[in-house]
Amino acid sequence: MSVYKTYKFQELSKLSGKLNGELRLGHDPSRGYDHLIGKTLVFTLPAAATVTFTPGTNAYALTFTEFKTQVEAAVAGLKVYADGKETVLIEATPSLGVAITAASTALPALGGDASGMTSFIYSYPSGNAVAVAPHWVQTFFADGHYVLLVKE
Repeated sequence: MSVYKTYKFQELSKLSGKLNGELRLGHDPSRGYDHLIGKTLVFTLPAAATVTFTPGTNAYALTFTEFKTQVEAAVAGLKVYADGKETVLIEATPSLGVAITAASTALPALGGDASGMTSFIYSYPSGNAVAVAPHWVQTFFADGHYVLLVKE
């Protein structure tokens, strides 16, 4: 059963990212990536792939560049970038979204949900077409925030 959800953003770029399927991890890239060596991220979207993190220049932690290189090399069609204090994953050409399964041992260390995480591409039903979730419903600005209403 699909439900309506409301998301609030202080920046228009983050609202746009949400519509285009960005998956934001709560990990601050400037801190480096500790405790990932030997752990995994298991993706089902945009492609089925598993990243098993290996040591970079430091045997215990990865730099943002090392993290980005390992993830992008393992998952076809995925882009990784830093946005302030968040690590962001998005398809190079948004069409399906990004999905990481609960089998991923690295998610908690990255500030992600250990039960798995999925982003969506929110389409907009045109004409008299029946809207199928996930889809965009409405966007507006209120109380200093961009507000996005979607059906998931």
